[in-house]
Amino acid sequence: MLMKNSFFATVLLGLTFLSVSAQVKFIPDFSQPSVKQNNLFFEDTANKQKKTVFRLNLVAPGLAVEREVIKNNTILLDIYFGILPIRDSLHNEMKYYFYPVAKGEYRHYYNFERRIKEKKDISKFSGNYIGFTYQHFFGDELHFTYDVAGIIWGVQRNFLKYMYFGLNLGLGVYYSNDSRLLYHFEYSVVGDIKVGFAF
Repeated sequence: MLMKNSFFATVLLGLTFLSVSAQVKFIPDFSQPSVKQNNLFFEDTANKQKKTVFRLNLVAPGLAVEREVIKNNTILLDIYFGILPIRDSLHNEMKYYFYPVAKGEYRHYYNFERRIKEKKDISKFSGNYIGFTYQHFFGDELHFTYDVAGIIWGVQRNFLKYMYFGLNLGLGVYYSNDSRLLYHFEYSVVGDIKVGFAF
């Protein structure tokens, strides 16, 4: 009788263990986002991406607008004032001249999908890009008139809701038909830094 009871106790214990193991095995893991959750996050973030962003620049003051033309590709138009420091040797002092610049850029943002998967913001074109830049520097009797064109890599980020930071760097050429210049064409590094408001 004791052996019979021991046998039934062993069988009952085994069935209980199998039942618990099965329950543990089929408990869903909510700690990791599902494919559906990732897709919903992607769609929600993509829907928040504005097609047109306006910017008020504080560094190199001016106005800019960036517009999406096709997916992950934008065109930027920027009108700003450059600052040119010149030392006046006659009066032994520094003078600062403001001159207008018109700039156009074509940008391809290549890391939007990765930023979305990492649950990072891409609104107002917050990401890394490669592109082409063209700038025209308006001159006068004191300053040279010239144009700059080049290939650039850049980064753009938003912070504090309406603030943004932008930086790009690349290689390009300077060209000018100003008779006061000794060289009218030369290769050079091109770059830009922007801080301001984005809407």
